[in-house]
Amino acid sequence: MEKIVLACLGTYLEPSGIFGVLVETECYGTDVIKTVISGSHYSRAHTAHSIIHEVLTSMMFEAFLSKFPERLTELDALQVNCQSKELTSEEWNTTKERADSIQAAFQDYLKERASLSQSFDYWKTYVSDLFPIIRDLTNSLRSGDWILYLSAIERATSLFFFFGRTNYCRWTPLFLQDCYQLKDKFPLLYDSYMNGGFVVNTTKKGSGVPFDQALEQCYNRPAKVSGGIIGVTRKKEAVALWGIIKHKKDQYVELLEMKGDVGGELSLHHAFNPSTATKIVMMVQDIEEYLQKVCSPLQDQVALKNVLTGEIVTNVNVDKLLCCLTEGSAACAKFIDDRLRNRSISIHSTISRIKFRSPKTILKLTSKADIKDETIKALKFIEYGCHRGFTLEELLQHEITNSAFFLVDKDGYLRKSAKSQLGAELLKLCPLIDKKGPKPPQKPMPPLSTSWPWCERSP
Repeated sequence: MEKIVLACLGTYLEPSGIFGVLVETECYGTDVIKTVISGSHYSRAHTAHSIIHEVLTSMMFEAFLSKFPERLTELDALQVNCQSKELTSEEWNTTKERADSIQAAFQDYLKERASLSQSFDYWKTYVSDLFPIIRDLTNSLRSGDWILYLSAIERATSLFFFFGRTNYCRWTPLFLQDCYQLKDKFPLLYDSYMNGGFVVNTTKKGSGVPFDQALEQCYNRPAKVSGGIIGVTRKKEAVALWGIIKHKKDQYVELLEMKGDVGGELSLHHAFNPSTATKIVMMVQDIEEYLQKVCSPLQDQVALKNVLTGEIVTNVNVDKLLCCLTEGSAACAKFIDDRLRNRSISIHSTISRIKFRSPKTILKLTSKADIKDETIKALKFIEYGCHRGFTLEELLQHEITNSAFFLVDKDGYLRKSAKSQLGAELLKLCPLIDKKGPKPPQKPMPPLSTSWPWCERSP
């Protein structure tokens, strides 16, 4: 179900061009970004949406502090107080009240800006309403919080109805009705779920997963990884042999991991490793830098613009997209009344979809071949300019490509990817540069002597 929620969020963000920014900043490749948009690759899609949420929240909070400088002073004082280890209960309550006041002022600022700008309202809806659905759904599974899990599923149902996920529209409301009746019909099972019994936990903290996912990660994992049963399923003898020895093989693998400590930091989830956190921080900085230079999503503009191209979004009805939770909730309530409560319509009958797209189709992402040709062409122009005596800073002020300044690093040197493409084209460029370069002045040639004067003298 998490993949379907990620797919809905990808459909919401796709017209904005933010996924193209992830490609331009080299966070994801052109082929991988398709799995991020569709939600088919769970880990990459979840990380991408977390990065986008962090970038937007950071930019919104910086805009809030720039408008209210006095809040920045209060925030610095709060940080100093929180670092103190000798806080009394009264001082802690005072610090908490001041933090709550800053948060309330920030939320009021977001509502005020959203009422004046469609573009700001679009990003604020994602940050405040849509992303918390997948965040709470994941956190409820990791921590075993049954109440938070039902709340996230109920909010996700509105997305299913708005974005046309028919199977989940049909069966998720029925699933929720059964879950709400567990306390009366199956009190023992309800108590188990309230204590986190609806997920399977491993030795790592924050690693709870549903039963089907735990089965794939533990029991069926040896049969699906390299060296497993893949590739020999047509041989009955190999399948039978694998069924006999796989238990012993798992025991030996577990023993070796424990002996050599191959697992590493077993007490932490992989998302909290220092290397992962450092990499994500660098990605967030690159994306924020790109947005500030190309097209900031928080500009004072009424219509929503594509942050990659700077063009106004016209292929999607943005006003209807902003009401996705409201219209999805209304459709869900109508479905429950007609098919579950009154039963005037069969639950198996067709579910009408909500149309929010215009007749125009969404532009597809540029292919790898086109990006390579465009980059090579830009590198040629840069090389021409360098041989004419221009610096890279002067050349990259012009829009050679959509992201020309990302061809060089902060020190002004070409990146490795640009160097490799430049080296491949250098031999082709040299004769052309020599041809177009300055030429030395040519010496005057003497006039040609012909036999015409002798012809004139002849009688």
